[in-house]
Amino acid sequence: MSGRPAEMNPVGEDARDRSQMQRILRPQETTARLMLAMVEVALEMTEIAAEVLEEPTLSRNAPIAVLVKLWLEGDARPRDLADAIGQTSGGVSKVIDRLDEAGLVERSGDELADGRAVLIRLTDTGSAVTDRLLDGFAPLLREMTHRLGAAD
Repeated sequence: MSGRPAEMNPVGEDARDRSQMQRILRPQETTARLMLAMVEVALEMTEIAAEVLEEPTLSRNAPIAVLVKLWLEGDARPRDLADAIGQTSGGVSKVIDRLDEAGLVERSGDELADGRAVLIRLTDTGSAVTDRLLDGFAPLLREMTHRLGAAD
């Protein structure tokens, strides 16, 4: 025992404790900065979508996600779209209605099932619009990838 109270640390130990705390906080700071960068990119993507889609209700996350999911994977059942984008079946049904009214998707009977099942598919216009969306998003996503690489 040195005779000092237990709560007092020598100067060197305080410095080590602060250094250790900074190392602990750095990953959280990096995570926080990346999260904010992702929010910024998402907002910019929404602005691009509003310009391309020319309809504010379509430039939200769910309609964009439906278009991109169909563009990537082809025809899908509404239930599969709902699961993929984290919506209820009722929520995705409203999104599909808006996309259908805009001429971007269409409903069709599923020839592989009993005829009552519905598949959602991109129209030619929907495919072209999704191409434009993805072209507009590409520079933003490259920047996000760059930020992620810089954070490592």
